[in-house]
Parts: sequence; C-alpha cells; structure tokens
Amino acid sequence: MLRIFHYVAFVEHIMIVALFGTALSLKYGWDMPVPICPAPKFGFH
Repeated sequence: MLRIFHYVAFVEHIMIVALFGTALSLKYGWDMPVPICPAPKFGFH
C-alpha cells in the first residue's frame, strides 16, 4: 500500500513540476519548458 502511495506522489510531483515549468515558459516566452529535475524534492524513489 505504501508503495502505491509513493508511486502516486511521484507522478503528482512530475505533473506539478511539468505544469509549473510550462506556465513559466508561457509567462516568459521561452520555447522550452523549465528542465525537470530527475530527482523529486520530496524524497520519493
């Protein structure tokens, strides 16, 4: 059960970072979204 929670939290983190990067790229007119760090901040592996 804990493994599933970690997986969901990891996916949510990736989605949030991707959306945040896209929003920044649109706001500042960048062609590419902000690079996503491969290691999540929340410590999920």
